[in-house]
Parts: sequence; C-alpha cells; structure tokens
Amino acid sequence: MTAYLYCISTATNFYENMENEMEKNRMIITGPAVSKKSVYNIAKIFIITVSGFLLFLIFIGIFWGFKNLPIFYILKNFGRTLPPIYTPEKIPDEVLSKGRIYLVPVSDADKDLMRALIPFIEERFLYKTEIKEDIKIPEPAFGKEWARVQYYAEMITLTLKEKYFPETLHIIGITDKDINSRNSNWRYSWSWGEFGGVQVISTYRFSDCRDNVCGGNSQELCFRQSLVATLKKIGNSMGLPNSDDKKSFMYNVTTRPSDLETKNLELSESEKRMLGIYRDYEFYVVGNRIDELVVEANKKIAENPEDEVARTLLGIAFVKKSQSEKAEEELKYALKLENENAWAHLWLGTVYEMQNNYKQAFREFRTARKQNNILRYVFFHFGFYLQEKGEYARALEEYENAFRAGWWHFDVLPMMSSENDEPEKVYYTERFKSALPELEKRISGHKNLGSICGWLGRYYYEQKNYEKSLGMFKEAVAMAPKSYGAGYSHNMLAWIYAEDLNCNYDEAIEHAKKAVELVRGLDYKAPSMDTLGWAYYKKGDYKNAVKYLRKAVFLSMLNFDFFNREHWYHLKMAKESKR
Repeated sequence: MTAYLYCISTATNFYENMENEMEKNRMIITGPAVSKKSVYNIAKIFIITVSGFLLFLIFIGIFWGFKNLPIFYILKNFGRTLPPIYTPEKIPDEVLSKGRIYLVPVSDADKDLMRALIPFIEERFLYKTEIKEDIKIPEPAFGKEWARVQYYAEMITLTLKEKYFPETLHIIGITDKDINSRNSNWRYSWSWGEFGGVQVISTYRFSDCRDNVCGGNSQELCFRQSLVATLKKIGNSMGLPNSDDKKSFMYNVTTRPSDLETKNLELSESEKRMLGIYRDYEFYVVGNRIDELVVEANKKIAENPEDEVARTLLGIAFVKKSQSEKAEEELKYALKLENENAWAHLWLGTVYEMQNNYKQAFREFRTARKQNNILRYVFFHFGFYLQEKGEYARALEEYENAFRAGWWHFDVLPMMSSENDEPEKVYYTERFKSALPELEKRISGHKNLGSICGWLGRYYYEQKNYEKSLGMFKEAVAMAPKSYGAGYSHNMLAWIYAEDLNCNYDEAIEHAKKAVELVRGLDYKAPSMDTLGWAYYKKGDYKNAVKYLRKAVFLSMLNFDFFNREHWYHLKMAKESKR
C-alpha cells in the first residue's frame, strides 16, 4: 500500500512539473514579436560580413592568383628607380681561357635571351661562355599532381650532368617551363641547383612582366630578372654563398621574381676576391698546375705585396708542395690583410693538421665553415669532377678537403641509397660505388686522408662488411692518431667489437676511452661515453657500465636530448644486471 501511494505521489508531481514547463513555453511563444528594425540590423550585419570576406578573397586573388592585371604591377613599381642596364665590356679570349660555362637550352628555351646574357656573364666571371645543344625535359621530371605543367628541377640537372659532365663544372640549364624542387616548401621555384655544381633556371615566372602590358620597359624587366637569376646561380656554382650585402646580386632575400629587378649587377669587394681564389684554384690546383701557380702568385705579390688573393693561392700551393712553414706564413699574411677569408682559414687549418696541431686546425676549420658554409660542396664537386676524369688520387684529396670544410661532418659524400631515394643521390652513389675500387688503391699512398678512411669505414659498416670497416677505421686512426676525427673512428671500432662482433671487449674499452678523450662537442661526447659504458656491460663489469652510462645520459641531457632511447635503454639494462 505504501509503495502504491508513493507511485501516485510521484506521478502527481511529474504532471504538475510538466504543466509548469508548458506554461513557460506558452509565455515564450506568446511573447512580444521581433521588430522589423531588429531583422534589418541582423541582415545588415550578415551582408557586411559576407561582403568583407569576399573583398578579402578578391584582394588575395589580385596579389597571388591573377597574372593578367598589369595595373597592379605598374602601381607597385610606380616611382621605383632600377639600376641601369649597361653595355658590358668585351673581354679578350685569352682572359677567358681559365674555364668554361655551358648555357644549355632546356625544351626549346629562348636562345636569343642566352646570347644576350653571355657578355654579362663573361664580364663578371671571366670564363668563356658557350650555348650548347638543347636537351628535352626527361619524362620522370613531370611535376606534382596539382600542377600539371610543373617539372622537377632535380631531374633536369641530372640530365644535364649525364650529358655534359665532366666537360666543365659549370653547366647552367635555362628553360621556359615552370619548375619546382622535391625538397622545396614553395609551390614554385625560379631556380634550383647544387652549390658548386649544376644549376637550372626557369624564366616561366619572369614572363609576368614580358607577356603583360606592364609599361614600355616590360622586355627590359624580363631580361633583368633572367640576367640576375643567371648571375646568382653561376655565383653559387663558383663557391659564392648567398649574401647579406644588398649591393650584390648574390643578396639572399629573393622570394619573388620581381625582387630580382632591384638587384645591382655587381659583387661586393669580398665576393670578388673569393671569386678570384676560386677561378685560380680551379685552373691551377684542380688543373694540376701547381708550379705555374707559384710563379703567377709570386709575380702578383711582387707587383702588389698586399694582394690577399695571391697570398692565399701561394699558401695553398705551398701546402700542395708539402712546405708547411712557407704555407703558414703566406696564409697568416693573407688573413692579416682580410680575416673574412674562408679559403685561407681552411688551408691554414690544413697546415696545422700537417703539423699535428689538431686544436688549432679544429678552430680554423670551424671558422672557415662559419664564413662560407658551401665550401664543403665546392670541394666535393672538385673531387667528383676529378673522379669522373679518372684522376682518383687527386679526387681523394679534394674529398678530404670537403670534410675539412664541413668540420668533419659526414653529410658531404653520398651514402648507400634505396631504390626510392632521390635520383640525384642515387646518381652520385652509383658513380662513387663504381669508382670505389680505384679510390681504395690510392689511399695507402697518402698521409692525410683520415676523414676519407673514417667515412669509408662507416660506408662498409652500413653494408655490414665489418672486416673492411674495421680496416678503414684503423687506417683512419693510424693516419691522424690525435685528431678529433680519430675519436670518431675509435668510437666505431669500440662499437663494432662490443656490439656487432661480441668479442675483444678489453680492446673495445680501450678504443672507447680514446674516443671519449679525443672527440669534441656533446654531439660526439655523449655517444662515445655510451659506447664505453656499453662495452663494460658486454664484458660483464656492470658497476663501471652504470657509471659511464649515467654520464652518457647526463651529457645527452646537457645537449637537450632528454629522451635518447638508446642511452636510457642501455642504462636500464646495466642497472637491472647489476642487482
């Protein structure tokens, strides 16, 4: 009975609440009507919002999507003064005899434009410039899905290399097709190339001012853009990095083709000096004319004792002739005249390396890289050029220079590539693999190829050829036993013995200790400490293993690598085994 009454009471309350809610709803429904003015205001706000959004889209479209609105181009450039286009000076053929530049039309490019560019190129770079037979864009160069008319620049440069390399180092492809790079975040590129190597330039984006009615000087603007783009990429091929000097055509900030129009057609004084060093290095050193270089440099110094370029080149010649004291004197004199000389710093570091002064060598190599970060690629291309010409011993010397200029980083030479890797990397890898037997035969005849031996040791390690890997790392240590690069080789020797071969633990520990002693920088110190701890772990000495693995983790954390899985895993394994 009680339960029944409770149900009745609950039902009554439910219906009372329902009636109250219905009354509230009726009050809402029967409330005062919305006024016409309120509706008008709401509609007005809506229309203004939509109109503003559409105007914003139109604004974006004008500046990013519409190519055929010349009025905006005229307004943007109203009142702007451009550096004048002048008639370049005719350079005698004997002055142009130190090198060649090939201009290669890609897919029926404008040869008249190329002929007009040649006098400017020869005046700036003093290399004989020729227009070569045109090439077709290779089928695999077809671009991205959303851009059916765009082509990959890397495939074009690869075709240029296969056809004209090693006739010259300076091959410049020019095309009127739109290009892009696989490694670029931009939706288009007006140029692409390898520092020290082959370049490709697209005039497709320059047609905005050529095809549209942008004023009476539209043809001149198109030519100016093409000229500056070509000069800049040739500069990159000759070891000139992008510059912060706004007066130079190597100035870095060039995000739109129109940015090219305001650039001067000049180089800074420092860039002219570096270009002079490059030209003579390519002609005399890469061309194996060292004695001629000594005569020519001494002649220039006699005329002008403050000639920084001649002093630098003479110092390089003395290095090549193994006269380290004379080389040091000339290179220091060159740096006294101008400290911003990456070539002099690099070769002075080489002198210190020859004298087993690795601390000073390290400082000079680091300074050279800070001043010119692309020299490592320049020397790599010198080495590759000599390798392709069959001069393997001298190719090894240039590869070693690439490591020095790269501060012993191992990202200069190609490694083993998978089938899906970048085509240009596959190209270099295959060429290097085919030349490797000949290169190896020449290694034993050199004293200063420690970095090359270390790199080859890593190369064979990636192939799991541990016997050859051990041999190369030992060769690297023997060539430069106190160098920082030897520290890397000691570390790899310890790791191969302890981890891959599971033998010679005592020898592994000794190599790891030497690695910790020799390497510099947390990037190398932490892995070497980890290898030392792991070698103790594999030997069964868990107390020392924990000690050094803790140090490895600490060094990783100092390097802001807080979650290095390998180091933490090794420490965990050692702690568990110690219990």
